[in-house]
Amino acid sequence: MNLNSESGFTEAVQWFAKVSGYKDADILADECREKAEIACKERVYKSACEVLNDTHTWIGKKTDIKAHEEAIAQFQSLNGWKDSEEKILLCQKKIEEIKIQLEKERIEQEKNRVEKEEQEKNERLKRENRLKRNKKILIGTSLLIVIAIIFVIIF
Repeated sequence: MNLNSESGFTEAVQWFAKVSGYKDADILADECREKAEIACKERVYKSACEVLNDTHTWIGKKTDIKAHEEAIAQFQSLNGWKDSEEKILLCQKKIEEIKIQLEKERIEQEKNRVEKEEQEKNERLKRENRLKRNKKILIGTSLLIVIAIIFVIIF
């Protein structure tokens, strides 16, 4: 049994409960219960803090928002323990930054899409204009040939 862990303290509480009333067993059980609660809070706190420490590898991904929302829930479960309230604010700020980044990316993608459509439209118009110009040249050339043939026939 590892007495420095949440499960160790919980197990110790159970052992002291078995000998309740003997010497200071009840006091020790309460102390172990408190230490188990602190160990639990520390585990939750560290887990939530990992999200803040690891975000540089996730920036711009939607899963990053979900991870921060989960971290907020974990910090909220600590009811103000340590600096959990400040960490909640950091997570909320990070979520806003990610949303802004995602919106910038969406706008950039939309801009690129519009530019591509505009470019395709311009290329299509150029092709159509070339076809019209080639038709005019063909008609003009045909007309000149017909006039030349008529001129040769008449003279």
